[in-house]
Amino acid sequence: LSTTAKRFQQGASAVRKNTKTVAGRRRINLPSHLADEIEAICRGRQGTAPLFSARRGGILRPDNFRSRNWSRALLRSGLDGKITPHDLRHFAASKMLGDGIDIALVSRMLGHANVGITDKLYRHLMPEHSHDAAEYWDRPENQLGTNL
Repeated sequence: LSTTAKRFQQGASAVRKNTKTVAGRRRINLPSHLADEIEAICRGRQGTAPLFSARRGGILRPDNFRSRNWSRALLRSGLDGKITPHDLRHFAASKMLGDGIDIALVSRMLGHANVGITDKLYRHLMPEHSHDAAEYWDRPENQLGTNL
């Protein structure tokens, strides 16, 4: 993709940029209920049509997305008006890691170049599992024996 503006309709444009890293361009699995809703939205559309379009059609413009779309959606949802899209990304990552989802999986979903980035940002949120290792070696099937 180029970094130059692309005209999608008269009077509206958007800038498409490459991702910061190769990991930033990825496929993720969606919950089935969300995939069903997106499939319904896409039914009958051309493959190049934007998933979410502006009121008069065409692509949403980043310069007015927050004032025209995001703020209204927050108001309808009853959420605090100070929440940003990035806050939701951080919440999703924090929730998954706090619930014990593997850090490598979360890292791939976030598009981090490596797990170390995710670890640095979210380590404080992950449950401690140090006792799990000790309990693992206490299991009879994992005993190495005492005749060493």
